[in-house]
Amino acid sequence: MHGPLVRVHDGIYHVSAEWLVHAPVSRVFAALTDYRHLGRLNPEVRKSRILGFPAPGHTLVQMVIRSCILFICFHVRQTDDMTAIPDREIDGRIVPRLSNLRYGYARWRLAAQGDATRIHFTSAVEPDFFIPPLIGPFLLRGKLRHEIRVTLRGLNACVQDPHTASARSQETPR
Repeated sequence: MHGPLVRVHDGIYHVSAEWLVHAPVSRVFAALTDYRHLGRLNPEVRKSRILGFPAPGHTLVQMVIRSCILFICFHVRQTDDMTAIPDREIDGRIVPRLSNLRYGYARWRLAAQGDATRIHFTSAVEPDFFIPPLIGPFLLRGKLRHEIRVTLRGLNACVQDPHTASARSQETPR
C-alpha cells in the first residue's frame, strides 16, 4: 500500500492513495456511500446532505467542510454528482456552480482481498478561492495528505461499528 501522494499541476491538486481496510467490501461500500453522514469519515465535514437524484443512478451530494491550515481557516462548499457500482466503485464529479471549487472529481475503486478490501483512491480538485502563492500549495499538499489519513481512520472506525457500517446498506437504492 502506498500513502497519499499529492502533486500540483496548473493549480489542480491531484491525489492518489491505495490501502487495505480490514472489512468486507460491502461494509466499506456502505460506509463510503452513507452520504448523509460523511462527517463520520472525517470530522472536517461539518454537514452533508442529499440534494436530489438528477438522473437514474446519480445522487447529488452537498458537503460543507471547515478546514484550517496553520492560522488560516476556510469553508469549502462542495457539491458532487455521485454514481456508484455496488461493492466496486464510487465516482464523484464536482458541480462547480454549486461549489466553491472550479473543478474536481474523486474515484474510489474497491476490490476484495480475502476478508479485507483494497481501495484505490484518486482525485483532483481546483479551488475557486485564493491560495497564497509560494507557501500555499506546499501547505495545501500537506493538508490533503493529512485529510486522506484522517478519512482512512474514520472509515476504519465506521466499518468496525455494525451500526454505522450497515445503516446505508438498509436504504433502498434509487
